[in-house]
Amino acid sequence: MNSISKVLIVEDEHVVALDLSATVASFGFCICGTAATAADAIALAESERPALVLMDIVLAGEVDGIQAATYLRESLNIPVIFLTAHADHATVARATKAGPFGFLVKPVTPDDLRTTIEVALYRARLEQERTTPVHPSRSTHTLTGREESVLLFLRQLQVFAKLDDAALAGLAAEARLEDVRAGELLVFEGTRQSSGFVVQSGRIAMLKAAANGKELIVELLPPGDPLGLIAVLDGDPYPLTARAQVDSEIVWLSRAAVLDTMKHHPEVMTSLVKEVCTRLRSAHDTSRALAFDRVEARVAQVLCALIPRFAEAAEKADFRIEVSRQELANLTAATPETISRVTRALEREGVLRISGQGEIEIPDIGRLRQIADDNCDLS
Repeated sequence: MNSISKVLIVEDEHVVALDLSATVASFGFCICGTAATAADAIALAESERPALVLMDIVLAGEVDGIQAATYLRESLNIPVIFLTAHADHATVARATKAGPFGFLVKPVTPDDLRTTIEVALYRARLEQERTTPVHPSRSTHTLTGREESVLLFLRQLQVFAKLDDAALAGLAAEARLEDVRAGELLVFEGTRQSSGFVVQSGRIAMLKAAANGKELIVELLPPGDPLGLIAVLDGDPYPLTARAQVDSEIVWLSRAAVLDTMKHHPEVMTSLVKEVCTRLRSAHDTSRALAFDRVEARVAQVLCALIPRFAEAAEKADFRIEVSRQELANLTAATPETISRVTRALEREGVLRISGQGEIEIPDIGRLRQIADDNCDLS
């Protein structure tokens, strides 16, 4: 959406207008023009038909930004975000009557500006969809198999579990389902993303790049894991690279849609905060393990953590996990050679069975948990 959405800047201070234009352009939007007066703003809006206008309230001339915004909203149906240094009660009251899609007080931070723009465009799109006449033959929409699978999938996610049917359907309508092949990159570390993702099927590795260019797997995401969604909500550059480890199905949700859902349904925010707290405690446990636990214990801890997320039941209640020695090395901060030594020892003891296809069977989960809990030596 960002790459084609046109934004008009209305600001009578030339330096400020240039700075706003550069900042908004850095988000991926197209700046279709700048204007210093209400008359110029209306003329540009009529010719360019931008998706959004950033409007200073105080402008030179007889017509101010509030009057111009009212015309744009009522005559052209163009959403407006107000930018002003005047936040007194009277100004805000007048501005509210123009139906703005956002109100920012100068000076504006890039994060606040980006979030407000994305939410405004999301609201405008929903409003347009609600007011667009439905063709009589399509008044009753039958979900396709893919659409229905996304809706059912979102309903099963813990973070959205308390949403009512209408809110969930609205969120599902904004979702995009994508098939990705093993090895395909979804997100690059350090880039800004307008959408986050949740794995519907398959497995995604979250990678951190080292200074020497090597990549370290810091997390493996199973279906339903919300990390790929949480990481995009603060608007900062994405902290990790995401790569499909196996053929996968990914559900993409726009940041604006999730923020809007959180705004109107605080229970979603509560659930996401709980998820962040859980991950923070897990990160603390991992830090402690890396500092004090032997590699054997770290391997056992990682495998025990992966079992409820990835394991398939094998014969005789064994568990089977598709995880390679290299992935274990990354997740335990050990070398592949050390992992080979440890897993061979665990295999001799009967705790694990290693296949040549990146698969580990766990016939003795009790012993594995004992090693993880007690941090004991292998006997």
